Amino acid sequence: MKNFKNENIKIVYHGFVEIIYQAAIIEDKGITFAETYNIINNYEQSKNRIDRDKADIIVGLKRAYQYVIDRANDDNPVIVYDIRHINKLIDFYEEDNAGKWRSDSVRIHGSSRIPTTLGTDGSISFVESKMKINSFEEGVISLAKLCKQQLFPNGNKRTGLCFTNLCLLKKDLPVIQVVDRAKYVEKLVNYYEDEGKLNEFVEFVKTESLGEENK
Repeated sequence: MKNFKNENIKIVYHGFVEIIYQAAIIEDKGITFAETYNIINNYEQSKNRIDRDKADIIVGLKRAYQYVIDRANDDNPVIVYDIRHINKLIDFYEEDNAGKWRSDSVRIHGSSRIPTTLGTDGSISFVESKMKINSFEEGVISLAKLCKQQLFPNGNKRTGLCFTNLCLLKKDLPVIQVVDRAKYVEKLVNYYEDEGKLNEFVEFVKTESLGEENK
């Protein structure tokens, strides 16, 4: 039996398909739990029955969360390399750009905002400032800011979620969950448009992940 450093890592390990499904539907709302389960557990038998783009999203997240669990369970602190490696695993099908800091301007889907380009040093400093998480709420705030900054050419919402959950697990805190995909994306995009909407996103995610009574 696998040994875990804390109970929250164990929960993610035993809920592996669910945590990947929650991240996958952020990118493609058409992905089903059954498709996620089949790709994770029966890839060779399932890959020809599922849309290739969907399969790539699920496979990338499977690799990323395997990495998250292993890293959360070791004795080394979170470092900037982790977020780049997570993006590389998630966005593996974009070989030229996966794991590389964004260097061009980008428009966020569903938003009119165009985030600044930070460059290598700026991106490293930005991530370092978001790794210092000591509570669940601080984790949600870091997630929102990582997503809004769009550090990578692709896969930023999935990367931000996986990386933030790694930071939370290192502190023996519960992970962020995406239960209502539509409201999650809506409130995140609202924050992209208006900094003053951050608290609405934070409170929504706290309720979704911890329950009204525990947030």
